[in-house]
Amino acid sequence: MKKYLAFAAAVAVLVFTGCKDDPETGDISVASVQATPVEVEVEIGNTYTVQPSVLPANATNKAVSFSTSDSTIATVDAATGVVTAIALGEAVITVTTADGGYTDTSTVTVVTPKPEIASDLDFEDVNEFTYSEIRYAIEEREEGEDEEEEDPVEAFVTVSTEDTVGSLKLTLTSENATVAAAMTQMGLTGAIDLVAPSAAQVTALNLAGIPHGAAVTGKDEVEIDFIEMFGLLVEAIPGNVDLAIAFDVADVNEFKADPVTLSVLLVDDSMVTIAGDGFDIAETMEIVESESADAPVVIDVYAGQGIENFFITIDTASVAFNGTLAFAGITGEFDLANPGDELGAKLTAIGLPNGDAIKGMSAVPFDITEFIAMIFAATEEEGDIAAEFTIKVVDTTEKSAEATLAINFVDDAEPGAETETPETPEEEAE
Repeated sequence: MKKYLAFAAAVAVLVFTGCKDDPETGDISVASVQATPVEVEVEIGNTYTVQPSVLPANATNKAVSFSTSDSTIATVDAATGVVTAIALGEAVITVTTADGGYTDTSTVTVVTPKPEIASDLDFEDVNEFTYSEIRYAIEEREEGEDEEEEDPVEAFVTVSTEDTVGSLKLTLTSENATVAAAMTQMGLTGAIDLVAPSAAQVTALNLAGIPHGAAVTGKDEVEIDFIEMFGLLVEAIPGNVDLAIAFDVADVNEFKADPVTLSVLLVDDSMVTIAGDGFDIAETMEIVESESADAPVVIDVYAGQGIENFFITIDTASVAFNGTLAFAGITGEFDLANPGDELGAKLTAIGLPNGDAIKGMSAVPFDITEFIAMIFAATEEEGDIAAEFTIKVVDTTEKSAEATLAINFVDDAEPGAETETPETPEEEAE
């Protein structure tokens, strides 16, 4: 037992004195060092920093230096540990403590930079172009740009590699069945390898102005202009075109670019459309008075060529509602775009936008929330009522669209009172 205690005491003395070089000064010696990251992959031209961790944490002298096993592959700043990737290969970066000469290593593998896919377009959001913008851009290319005219829209994507392009594939898809069918008919569907396209794809790519074959092979930079392709879709498809273009790019060493997808919406601005904002305008809407202030009713109207007429017809069996309309001078069909001064003032008073707020506009959020509040106030003695609002919009080229919004106005002013769904004007007439 005495021998054991003597041995333990000796060990304790060794441990205690081993942590101090100089018992008189209290200096604490370094016991080890760790380097992070242990392994790392860095592209040529890029840098990273080796982080040393000297133990124990309270060691007196934590000074370290850095060295590299191959400065032709990667260099290192001896003082800071900043490593610069020079050439393909592998190098070992060693960190050495000034106190005790303890070492640890960080292994760096230097690789070719990934191919890059760049564009002024947004890879995170939908890129929207109108049919008119696409057609104008194509006309300007054919006729030569006029310095006094507006600059045409552009849709360039640039692929660049440290070495030459080994593979460049585009995959075109659309959630719209009509658009997908049109692209299939054109040969612009599925994965299209611009390095080695099929015979059918070559024809389509030529028409679309997309570089391929010799224009891509052996190049370290390829610029793809999609305007001509958008032009083909604009002329082939009536209505809006939604399109997603996924890029799959690798260089000759098979280093791949980070995948990106370009989302595009081509808006047919020759169309006139009327749609509910957050609701189906073709379905009857029920509006409860106590909730109406918190539930705005907005009808989105679009006429790319500008609104010429905005006709409204209101049909209701409510005596009070009809009386209010008659007092405001609103009978039969009226035109919000061209109301005249007197009617315009009355329409404004009852919360209906009109005149310059409508005329010539291409997009109008037609907000009838205030008008609905007026209806409830005017018909509070009648309780529940029903009304139909027929909207007809005509653009400057005489294209038009028409929609009818049916609304049941539910008066819940009396808490707990039972209400019945009112009949539509046609049902009441029967």
